[in-house]
Amino acid sequence: MKKGGRLGRLARMWNRENAVPKLIAFVLAVLLWFVAGAGTTDTPTSILSPTARVMHGVTVQVLFDEGAVIPVGGPPQVDLTVRGTRLDLMSPVLGRIRAVADARGLGQGVYELPVQLEDVPPGITYDPVYVTVRLDRAAQRQIRVSVQTAGVPKPGFAVGTITSSPAQVTVSGREADVARVDAALARVSVDGADQAVRSRMSVVPVDRDGQPIAGLRVDPEAVDVSVAVDPRGKTVPVAVEIRGTPAGDLAVDSWTADPARVTVAGPPEVLDKIDRMTGVVDVSGLNGDHTFTVRLTAPDGVRAVDPDTVQVTVHLAPGKTSTMSQVPVKVVGLPPGAGAAVKPSTVNVTLRGAASHITAMKSSDVAATVDVTGKEPGTYSLPVTVQVPSWATVADPPTVEVTITAAPAGAEGDAAATGG
Repeated sequence: MKKGGRLGRLARMWNRENAVPKLIAFVLAVLLWFVAGAGTTDTPTSILSPTARVMHGVTVQVLFDEGAVIPVGGPPQVDLTVRGTRLDLMSPVLGRIRAVADARGLGQGVYELPVQLEDVPPGITYDPVYVTVRLDRAAQRQIRVSVQTAGVPKPGFAVGTITSSPAQVTVSGREADVARVDAALARVSVDGADQAVRSRMSVVPVDRDGQPIAGLRVDPEAVDVSVAVDPRGKTVPVAVEIRGTPAGDLAVDSWTADPARVTVAGPPEVLDKIDRMTGVVDVSGLNGDHTFTVRLTAPDGVRAVDPDTVQVTVHLAPGKTSTMSQVPVKVVGLPPGAGAAVKPSTVNVTLRGAASHITAMKSSDVAATVDVTGKEPGTYSLPVTVQVPSWATVADPPTVEVTITAAPAGAEGDAAATGG
């Protein structure tokens, strides 16, 4: 009896080399055919037939010369018609197609540019499509970060020094929009705070009305903000230190500060030592009344001064020179038990000021001291420091000879100063 037939041939095929992989490939092909044609009357031939597919809302990347121009508006979108077999158009690789419009080398204006597709799978074609691109001149500016606080600190506390790192950001974009930027604003909440607030905050470019300006790029996009929260401040008067000499025979008659008092914020132990805030005004060569903007000098430990600048108006008047004779010289800075002899023990002090002040001046308005802090026993020639009212200047401060003697062994008590 002859062996074979269809079953025999299948058995011989099964025993051949690579039979199993071939069978698996056959099964997968059948499954793909069923999936592709599920719910339809498609045949393998129809799956391979040419067809088209519309891809809606594809974002187009615009290539341009950065720093020279910038596209206006958001990224354009187009509808793309792609063509291929039905099997090709079912491929998930279609989602990787990249649409590009090349505007490099173009200046300010409106252009109709062809859309080019990249990463198109083999076997896929597409219909030509154009996109409208508007280019405007680009610009950039360095803008100082302005930190705005929101909310109120815990009762008994106030906002102190505010800093940001970095202190400036670069704003770039359309030239007209960059020109409108008034501040780079970072907002931070201090509501209920009783200690420093530190946070990384986004920076938003705003116009002079505080309204955000869209379409600009900020570098960096966020900054590190630090807000000191201190016990409520202390209000102290403003003092002014006058330096220099006005022109001609003029002298300082008076000055006024606006405001006359400022608020100082900081730890209680620092505020306890502050009884005034001082600003320096140089009147050298001044030939008439003048108003200065003066920044107040804050002692170490002060977190904030509000305001930190004042307007100081200096009034001049005809000057007069006067000499006060035999002003006693006091030695300061002696170690306990040491002694000092000053030659001469009194000095003559020549003052210049407004005639009305000089006439009314008393001897108690002038004090002379010599500082020997840190000096070893010996003899020194030292300048005399003369304390006078703020309206007066001292001509040629005198110099004296100071002899310091060591304290006797075991001696205690206050420093001694003697004349000679």
